[in-house]
Amino acid sequence: MDVLEGEEGIFYADCRNKPIGCKPLLRLQQLPNVLISPHSAYYTDHALSDTVENSLINCVNFESGKQHG
Repeated sequence: MDVLEGEEGIFYADCRNKPIGCKPLLRLQQLPNVLISPHSAYYTDHALSDTVENSLINCVNFESGKQHG
């Protein structure tokens, strides 16, 4: 599973002293065959480089009147 609806504000935050209101996440925590981790595939040098490159290409294409697709 890649993401879970309602996970906003849970990962990358200290939630030790407050209840987690995301019922699907609480249910997944109870399953012995599930490992829960924050979505981190995006945070690689390659992914960030691609994001910057694609953003610049899209801006240049927009300014020159080129359409994507």
